[in-house]
Amino acid sequence: MVSEWFIEQITEGKGKAVDNQTRFYVLAWFIFKARVFPYDEARKLGISLGVDVDELISHGVITKKGNNIALVKPDERIRKGNLRLDSKTYQWDLDYVQAAIHAYEVGQSVELNRYHQRTGALQRDGYRNAIGYLLDVLPRTDEVTEYHTLDALWESNLRDKVSRRRDRKVAPTLESQRRLSFFEAPSTDTDREDILT
Repeated sequence: MVSEWFIEQITEGKGKAVDNQTRFYVLAWFIFKARVFPYDEARKLGISLGVDVDELISHGVITKKGNNIALVKPDERIRKGNLRLDSKTYQWDLDYVQAAIHAYEVGQSVELNRYHQRTGALQRDGYRNAIGYLLDVLPRTDEVTEYHTLDALWESNLRDKVSRRRDRKVAPTLESQRRLSFFEAPSTDTDREDILT
C-alpha cells in the first residue's frame, strides 16, 4: 500500500501506465535518491510491487555485490549485452527508455529519430510516461548522467509528447549524496569496484 501511495504521488494517479519493473526503477530513485542502496531494501520494494529482484539482476537493470545493489547505467547494460541496440521491441518500458538514452547519447536527435521509427516507442504510453516520471525523480547530480541526457532529449525532441512536472525539485539528501560521492572518490574497496564492473 505504501509503494502504491508513493507511485501515485509521482505519477499523479497514472501509475498503471508503466509496467511493474519500470515502477520499481522509478520508485527506487524516488525513495533512495542514490544509485546504490541495500539489497534487502530492494527486495522489499520488489515484493511490494510484485517484482522479482533477481529477475532485474539477470536482466541487467541492477547488479548485486555483497549487501548492496546498484542501478546500472544504460551504456553499461548495452556494453554487457543486457540491452540490444538493434532490437525492434523490448521487454519493459524501462528498456525502451534506456535504449533511447543511449541512442541520443550516440547520435543526438538523428539517432533518436531512427530509434523511434524502428521501435515505435513514441506510440507506447508506458515509454512516454516513464520518461516523464524519471525526469521528475532522478537526482540532478553529475553522477546521474541519465537525468541530463533525458532532460536534453526531452528539450530537443519530446516537449510536445511527454509531460513532466517542472515544479518538482529533486535534490539528493546529505546521506544519498554521500552514497553518490562514494562512487566518485578514489577507493581500494573491492566491493565497490565489483559493483561498478
